[in-house]
Amino acid sequence: MPLYADLLAYHFDAARFGKLLRSVSPSVVHVIDDVIDVTVDERGSISGLVTATRGTLEADLYSTAPVSADSSSEKSAAAKISRPTRARSFNDSRPRGPHPLRRSGRPGTRDAPVRQSFRPVGGWIWSIPLYDKLSRGYVYSSSFLSDDEAERELAAYCGDAYKDSVVKQSVRFTTGKLPSLWAKNCVAIGLSGGFVEPLESSGLAITQVGIELLASMLDARYFDDRIAQRYDFHLDKFYLDIIHFITAHYRFTNRDDTPYWAAVKNETHVTPELEARLDTFRRHLPTPGPRAPARREPHSATSAGFACCSE
Repeated sequence: MPLYADLLAYHFDAARFGKLLRSVSPSVVHVIDDVIDVTVDERGSISGLVTATRGTLEADLYSTAPVSADSSSEKSAAAKISRPTRARSFNDSRPRGPHPLRRSGRPGTRDAPVRQSFRPVGGWIWSIPLYDKLSRGYVYSSSFLSDDEAERELAAYCGDAYKDSVVKQSVRFTTGKLPSLWAKNCVAIGLSGGFVEPLESSGLAITQVGIELLASMLDARYFDDRIAQRYDFHLDKFYLDIIHFITAHYRFTNRDDTPYWAAVKNETHVTPELEARLDTFRRHLPTPGPRAPARREPHSATSAGFACCSE
């Protein structure tokens, strides 16, 4: 392994990786079924998951983790037992939404094994090559671009490859986060608890950090309200770092030649916390500090600072 392998990022097939994890976890029982209802006891905790074919499944602790951005966090099991408050919106940090996302994929080529992104009229386009397919997507704001316009723009960018796409998918998402990611005996992991946007793969980072933090807090096979509060505290900080990181990408762009990018440059809200960080960066360049904290905070103040410098 390279000396700095822990600071690198890798592209891999998520479905194949899931199969690999199942093969190396023989003690874990996998139940594949549809959850049709969530039962709650008199204390407001989850008492069971009602499934389509296996009846009611009971456990001490539950976690929810939908697999796509259009799986609303407010419909998750954690939201059902949380206090009746709507998910906190992040729309003040970005141009108005909702924000559709269109994907296309085709048989893979031997392109450079790096992720590339481009900034068209109404958003940004990614291109990620895998061994068996080339994944491309267009993230745009419906306040500035219609679905048909986005479709034509993505098709023009992809060329003949778009016509030969194996999979085409459209996802509409709204940004936001549940007030509490750990509610009673249920933990919302990843997209079930909140979503910022696909830029910089922040959703994957939120999922991974949530899983690692939960595992570390369950070493004693015990949890209470104090542990849940600590979990929420750390994840709230992580979400805030991501918001700052994404805001820096948009707010400090050097492009304003379309209505979307003009709005991004001039209307994106900068929080007081981010403004304080930027004031520091005006005096000296960001420094990563000790390597251990840098590994655990991929969207830290340092990352936001370098994003500003790159723009």
